[in-house]
Amino acid sequence: MWLQRSTTARAMLQWRCLHKFRPSKVVSRLLEPERLAWKVFQLHHLSHASQASQLAYGATILFSTASTASLHLPARLLRYVTTFRALQPHCVLPISAMPAQAILNEPLLFNQQIPVPLGCSATSSAHGSMGAKPVTPRDQPLLLVAGITQAAHLQAALQVQHPRALTACFHSMLLALPIPWQAIATASPSAPAWR
Repeated sequence: MWLQRSTTARAMLQWRCLHKFRPSKVVSRLLEPERLAWKVFQLHHLSHASQASQLAYGATILFSTASTASLHLPARLLRYVTTFRALQPHCVLPISAMPAQAILNEPLLFNQQIPVPLGCSATSSAHGSMGAKPVTPRDQPLLLVAGITQAAHLQAALQVQHPRALTACFHSMLLALPIPWQAIATASPSAPAWR
């Protein structure tokens, strides 16, 4: 029995997509909890992928908007990361529905949800606009110098007195966060409840 022409064409397209995105399967296994020796090596490479060593991306680089051209990765791992990113992975929860712990674990740099603040005195923000340019270390170098790379770090930094320039950058970054995240970032840090 022969398949119809349209069915064969559809099957060929599916095969091409499978073949094109097959390398992404390898790197997606890094997100699984199973402990394997090869994961240690891959995560080591991903953690040291950027010139800015303070970022220590790890597996979060898979969801980052950092350019893959600037990453120093082995060719095969770079292909894995590129094909995984081509699938455009993203959070399915709306920003307002994210739990506090997930918000505090969000990276501040290369995060599509956080647009570049206007200088160090941002007064308005286009929260979560997908067309906005995400914050990079070049946009906010003081954040990187201070080691503020996650929302939890920003939350802790806002509780302590800092020099004026650093405080201004912290507040501009706070204003660039989506509005539901701002309330969590300004709350005093608390120990997570055990479940």
